[in-house]
Amino acid sequence: QSELSVKLNRQLERCLRNSKCIDTESLCVVSGEKVWQIRVDVHMLNHDGNLMDAASIAAITALCHFKRPDVGIQGDEVTVYSPEERDPIPLSVYHMPISVSFSFFQQG
Repeated sequence: QSELSVKLNRQLERCLRNSKCIDTESLCVVSGEKVWQIRVDVHMLNHDGNLMDAASIAAITALCHFKRPDVGIQGDEVTVYSPEERDPIPLSVYHMPISVSFSFFQQG
């Protein structure tokens, strides 16, 4: 990983995880045992500035459109239903944190 990708990863993590924009309690299947894990991969095809802003918008948009499979629990047995059996469930997104860059120019 390049230094830029490490820096971008840390800033995206701070933007999304530390803002608590997703209801993490809704990802719990069985308390203390089974949870859904969410991972966001951002692939840069080209960048000509404002990379962090574009990546944060792409990541939060992906999270808003993501739907996880529905789960049924009978005693100790956990059943993950396919999209054909039950409609997938969207993530609970409280708010949309978006990174915004700005700069001050001395010459107008």
